Amino acid sequence: MSSWHSPQSIFSCSHRAVKDLLQGEAQVQEKVDGSFFAFGLYPEDLDDPSTPLSLKVRSKGAVMAPEAPEAMFKPAVLAVRERQALLTPGWMYRGETLAKPHHGALAYNRVPVGNVILFDILTDEETYLGYGDLAAEAQRIGLEVVPQLHVGKVESFEQLRSFLGITSILGGQLIEGVVVKPLVPCYGPDKKLLMMKLVSEAFKEVHSKAWKES
Repeated sequence: MSSWHSPQSIFSCSHRAVKDLLQGEAQVQEKVDGSFFAFGLYPEDLDDPSTPLSLKVRSKGAVMAPEAPEAMFKPAVLAVRERQALLTPGWMYRGETLAKPHHGALAYNRVPVGNVILFDILTDEETYLGYGDLAAEAQRIGLEVVPQLHVGKVESFEQLRSFLGITSILGGQLIEGVVVKPLVPCYGPDKKLLMMKLVSEAFKEVHSKAWKES
């Protein structure tokens, strides 16, 4: 089995798949307004572990050649190539990339170090580092990690909504939203770790306006 695979769906808080997610303990992380980006060191041939290790990178929808990534991913790929010798083989590093402060709908004060901010690391198929180990690994390789806003029982949706008034780690804006992940793994209809998102109404309005203008 391998950690290298496409990301799961992150369901809206109103989706039936996550109706019981808040019954147990969970962690709540900031949702950054960027583009999904993942990378790691894997055998050139994933089906043959004896082949040499090579850097693999991907967006949400496609695997890219590290030598010729899509334009918006170039700064992040460059940063990862600079850190390639530090990466733990077989681990999938996942985060959001921002090529510039106004990468998406929100205009932040800055981009993250290396133009990518981590939110997960998979050590095997659907096996995730805990937040403390995630933060330690991010620090070791010289990247940032999204803030953990809460850990434990989320008592209500009102408590969850209260996090939307926090300023983003990237500055200049309130956070786009939050992602909720169970501390005891449970899985969605796609057989991947179940995750839920809550996005602020203000962000939805800005995103809708930006989409229409685009």
